[in-house]
Amino acid sequence: MIAYKNLDDICEGVAVWHLMNDEGHAKLRVCIKVYWAAYYDPPVGVVGVGRITYAEQQLVLAQEVAA
Repeated sequence: MIAYKNLDDICEGVAVWHLMNDEGHAKLRVCIKVYWAAYYDPPVGVVGVGRITYAEQQLVLAQEVAA
């Protein structure tokens, strides 16, 4: 299941961190790292709004691979 699709979803997850179990914490940590890495180190030529789109795509892909 894809729980996090964008930065807003990640922020909502952080807001309910105290309600999560260890598995939920681990998934959220991975998602934050994937989004952060994709946003701040995109492929050459990916700029502006494209960085957000690329980060969101990588976030979804990471969750699909983990599922």
